[in-house]
Amino acid sequence: LKKLGYIFALNNYQCQAVYAPLLEIVEIVKINPLQMTPSILEETVTKLRQYPVKLLAAKVDDQEQYEDALTHGFDFFQGYYFIKPGIEPEKHINTSRLSVLRLLGQIQVDAEVEEIEKTFKRSPNFSYSLLRLVNSVNSGMRGKIETLRQAIVILGRDQLQNWAQLILFSDEGSSGDWNPLMQIAAIRGKLMEILAEIPVEREVGNIKEVAFMTGILSLIDTLLGRPLEEVLDQLNLSELVKDALLLQEGHLGELLALIKMLEEENLDGILQLTENSNIDLAHLFAAEREAIAWTNHLVDNF
Repeated sequence: LKKLGYIFALNNYQCQAVYAPLLEIVEIVKINPLQMTPSILEETVTKLRQYPVKLLAAKVDDQEQYEDALTHGFDFFQGYYFIKPGIEPEKHINTSRLSVLRLLGQIQVDAEVEEIEKTFKRSPNFSYSLLRLVNSVNSGMRGKIETLRQAIVILGRDQLQNWAQLILFSDEGSSGDWNPLMQIAAIRGKLMEILAEIPVEREVGNIKEVAFMTGILSLIDTLLGRPLEEVLDQLNLSELVKDALLLQEGHLGELLALIKMLEEENLDGILQLTENSNIDLAHLFAAEREAIAWTNHLVDNF
């Protein structure tokens, strides 16, 4: 695989001799300095410098840890010190995003097409994105979609809801580029949709759609810079979804907690939650790969 051009990173390395042959193959070695004493860390870094690898310091959560990793000669750094999501009070929500929130609320209460059409008419950019999407999806049709009503009816409420949830994370500028948070949110949504297919005592009939929405909305507070409860109040969501997002309760709440553990590489938490949710690790990791591939395709083709 390396000869074919694949790039490999060795995760959570702790100077185990059994992995020495891999050091001739991998490009990056990822280390958590907090798991080592200063002397062991120094010894590990010294040994790794004998190989043609770059060193990545994980779990760098503050300035002191960053400076210590720099002193030890790490090449790359990863941790909340650099990318911790935060809420900026009183952040302005642009018109397009307000329209999307309004649309999601209307879909939840099964509003009439006329009401949904009015929401699109209040935001020309939002309307243009919808028409472009539907014409692209229905490129094989004899005629193009020319009205908002046509687009809404042809796309259908389920697809309209999924699209609206994702477009919340597009950049506010005219370029239409994705906000980086979108990739995390999209992976969460798709992963929850896949995992929700596993037979359990169902709390709701359309579990896949509800699971996807829960994953997508789990970062909406960070995106909009508003408290999560305040944002959710605008969407007329069921208590099932609210409990999952606010309290991580119920089956959907457990799935969301599991995905967060996966993002944090918390193996103990993953093992506990997979046991509770009747999910085996092989299926979980396969689902994660599928969700990442789906998200990459989505970004490439938006």
